[in-house]
Amino acid sequence: MVMEVDRIDVVKNAFREKAALLVDASTFIDTFTDEYTGNKTNLSIITPNEGKKLRVREVIIVTDASSGVVKLDFASSNIKVARLYCSKENTLQTTNLHLVGAVDEPLSLTTTTGDEEVFIIVNYIQE
Repeated sequence: MVMEVDRIDVVKNAFREKAALLVDASTFIDTFTDEYTGNKTNLSIITPNEGKKLRVREVIIVTDASSGVVKLDFASSNIKVARLYCSKENTLQTTNLHLVGAVDEPLSLTTTTGDEEVFIIVNYIQE
């Protein structure tokens, strides 16, 4: 027997009278994507709902730029989430992150890539 309870499935094995929780973590994760050109300074790109925190789980950054830096931060908490140094690489992918901002704190973007395009993907949870 399977019954759905708020994104968590409860499974009961009728033969052994045991119960187990099957949790699909991806059902809790939200994804943000956007593309930017021009330099940005502490631009709020994701803002949690009032009274919530953001927990960043994964970041992907891709750019055409061959110079400059792309930074993602929880600026008020001084938490550095991701860095892409464009003179060295043009793609960054980080996984299995557990970086949490303060209550009501947005995730901020700073770029010094000029007019080159920057594409960002952030997988996060609000808690």
